[in-house]
Amino acid sequence: MVRMFGTLSVTIGGEPVAAWRTRKTASLFAYLAYRAGRTVPREVLADLFWPEAPDGGRNSLSVALSTIRELLGEHASTILKWDRVSVGILADALATDVAEFHGHWQRARAPGGPCLEDLEACVRLAAEPLLDGFYDEWVLLERDVLAAHRAEAALALARIYLDRGDTELAVEMARLVLATDELNEDAHRLVVLALKRSGNIAAALHQYALMERILQTELKTPPSETSASLKRELEDEAGGRLKDLLAPSNLPSGLTRFFGRKEETATVEAQLLQQRRRLVTLIGPGGIGKTRMAVEIAHRMAKPLAGRVWWVPMGGVDRAELLPDRVLFALGVTQQPPRDPFQAIGLVLGSRPALLVLDGLEHHGLDGALILRTLLERVGCVACLCTSRSALQLQGECRIQVPPLGVEDGDEGPSPSLELFLDRCELAGSRLELGGPDLGDARALCRVLEGIPLAIELAASRLTDLTVGDLLQRIEDRFGLLESDELDRAERHRSLAATLEWSIQLLSPPARRAFGALCVFRNGFDAEAVGAVLGDPSPGPVLSELVRHSLVERRESPSGARYAMLDTMREFALRRAEPHELHGFAHRHAIHFERLAEQCHRHARGQDQARWFEMLDTESDNLNAALDWCLGDKGDPELGRSIVGYLHHYWMFRRSFSLSKLYAQRLLECPFGDLASDAVGRCRFTLSGVAMYGGDAATALEAGTRSTAVWRELGDSWWLGYSVAWEGVMGFLIGDLARATTFLQEAVEISREVSDPWVRSYARLHLGFVCLLAGDASQAARLTAEGLVEARRAGDGWLLAYAEFIASALETATGRDWSVVAGSAERAHLGFDAIKDQWCAAWALNLRGLAACRQGDPDSGWRFHLESLHRRSDMGDWSGVPVALDGLADAAERLDALEVASCILAASDEWALRLGVPRLPIFQPACDDVRARIQARGDPPGQGSTRRVTVEEILASWDRPPV
Repeated sequence: MVRMFGTLSVTIGGEPVAAWRTRKTASLFAYLAYRAGRTVPREVLADLFWPEAPDGGRNSLSVALSTIRELLGEHASTILKWDRVSVGILADALATDVAEFHGHWQRARAPGGPCLEDLEACVRLAAEPLLDGFYDEWVLLERDVLAAHRAEAALALARIYLDRGDTELAVEMARLVLATDELNEDAHRLVVLALKRSGNIAAALHQYALMERILQTELKTPPSETSASLKRELEDEAGGRLKDLLAPSNLPSGLTRFFGRKEETATVEAQLLQQRRRLVTLIGPGGIGKTRMAVEIAHRMAKPLAGRVWWVPMGGVDRAELLPDRVLFALGVTQQPPRDPFQAIGLVLGSRPALLVLDGLEHHGLDGALILRTLLERVGCVACLCTSRSALQLQGECRIQVPPLGVEDGDEGPSPSLELFLDRCELAGSRLELGGPDLGDARALCRVLEGIPLAIELAASRLTDLTVGDLLQRIEDRFGLLESDELDRAERHRSLAATLEWSIQLLSPPARRAFGALCVFRNGFDAEAVGAVLGDPSPGPVLSELVRHSLVERRESPSGARYAMLDTMREFALRRAEPHELHGFAHRHAIHFERLAEQCHRHARGQDQARWFEMLDTESDNLNAALDWCLGDKGDPELGRSIVGYLHHYWMFRRSFSLSKLYAQRLLECPFGDLASDAVGRCRFTLSGVAMYGGDAATALEAGTRSTAVWRELGDSWWLGYSVAWEGVMGFLIGDLARATTFLQEAVEISREVSDPWVRSYARLHLGFVCLLAGDASQAARLTAEGLVEARRAGDGWLLAYAEFIASALETATGRDWSVVAGSAERAHLGFDAIKDQWCAAWALNLRGLAACRQGDPDSGWRFHLESLHRRSDMGDWSGVPVALDGLADAAERLDALEVASCILAASDEWALRLGVPRLPIFQPACDDVRARIQARGDPPGQGSTRRVTVEEILASWDRPPV
């Protein structure tokens, strides 16, 4: 069975055919199914579906036909008929709802008069448009033909129902015709006749006036004489006098409970009552809850306005100039209004304050806004509360952005999102108790749905056939999952996808393209990045349009305007994007962020270091997105290696070492031609750094050696000096001082040929530190002083902090003036923190803890070492864990918590053995000292010295000094 009215679906033997791989393939199959029993030449199909293809579309047609045969599986031979010349679907191989429609339509037009059952079937079958969501030229043509047939059937049904005396059905059928063709005078006249025969003369006159205004506006012609004579009959029947009767408030009842929005509703009420604002617009994307909020506010306003509040739904009004008629109808004016509808509204309302709530103004655009301004100018007593997906851009408009519901629980109880979900679950017959087993999944579901009320309500409605856990697991397909069959929902609110699609269709073509491009971003973007992805140096207008339509949010930041979109919007943009266009967007996105990473590499070793690192912090999710694309099937691994290579300095200070290492390794596993390319060398260098800081010394040493080989071959002195110096740094990190000395001495020599003071400082400071570890304090002091001079020239905050760190370590090893150690370590700690180098800051905290304990303050010493351990745990850096544990054991012993000290010391030894890396010499004496003190005091009570304790237990159990 093939269903083509509405969404295309195909079932064979009761089983649905798998999802179509491309929209073009689905359209080709639908085209053949629409013409079942007829063959179509291949040349016709190729020209129809791939007119721009260089080979005439023949290859594309063959691929699409192969895909169709694959999807049909074993049934393909009984359904499809194909040869080298033509293709078709065999007659009677598949039933289609379109064929069923045509059968009823032919019988309805047969001689002898139309059959009621056939007409009703035509109206029922074609209730949804042909192949909804397809916009091929052949679909649009056939869609119009079928819609015209359905309208003709509905008009014939209206006449039959009217002749039988069923006026309600007659009106319903005639209005179906008017929904697609408002210029159909016969349909208007049938509505008037039906209302007249039902005794509703005022409504009949109002319908006639509506018809008259539409025909005059659109066709510049009055109604026919037949219609005019009907009007005279109505006026005679009404006694020749029209009465305007103001109807009572027509507010829709709140059938569901209202949650959250306390601040927003209070703001709107204050604007309307206290500030005397006459135009307030609730703005937000589809499904955010604007209409429900407007209903709530309208009911609250009814009392202070003595019930003078009327609801004016604008969703079904296609033309802005009909807005005054819609207002009159809401006010109860069902008789023929005067020629000036604004005067009529003023006469009906009088002079007492009144509120009109106009729901759904977004699709009326500038015309609707100008008519609303005329209404406010002409009718002085009225104020308007509007809902729209974009601001009306009128002077005096008070714009209230409607945000998603909160998703975090507060002191007063569950979050508004969770309250809404629990309430709608109860309505669906699936009551969830607070504290029940499903509550955690419900909270997580509300977070994933980002507090969007429509999404939450649709999710709750699915609990008739799914559990909350099932919903959470399947929520990645939120657009296929979140649909409703509730009849009183507007069509565009019956699914999350339909709601968002309605918003997209209101955009201009450039803005629609921009919306599609934004799916490649993660967690925000700026205008420059959008321009790069779109290939448009001036994206401001389309961004402004997306902001006006509430699809994108503009946020001000210290660095300028930044934009963001909900993940739901991003996923919808991704879902509807064409693959070839998406590939182009993602490629340009990756190129843009490679350039940003390269700029950071050039500028982040000086006075602007913190600013550039903060910029990359802001764009870290976009950098991840670019790297994920580079690793994809159609990505660009060489571009990814270049990005990773430029991020080495930043990642060593900021990022999770495990994730950074994974990116670098996967990109180096991808094939590449030039083993000595600049990008490969930088990528290997980055891998070496993050691997070493992450505790994988073997990978770090191999990658560092291979990176150095690249720079030797390329002859790049800057990178060679940096890379050789890093090999020396790795030497002292693994306890091989001979290796460290050899490489760092070479790096110092290479750096003499480099004009950049940063490399000269980096090599000298690290060589000074190695000299300190080797016991040569005087040489260490000389090199540290030289490195400090170069660091000041470079203006690099990290190098300056590192110089303080070495000074602190130097004093620890020589002078033993613990106040000097404490001061230098504190300055190093603060300097590393300023640029968020957690790794180096953790080492500086260990020095501060060591000094605090030696100065008689073990409480502070415990806190410094524990903070260091926390930071290492957060980073996934285990290389310094033994040093932090030694410090904690030292502080615990000085606090007389001997058993705690013994347990922690045992854990430190276990970690040192597991890592295979000795402690740095400046910390080894402290470890030996605490071990000796514990042994001198005797074994602790019980088996504390042998009890196994984990880092997690230490972090969780001992958040304060033991006593």
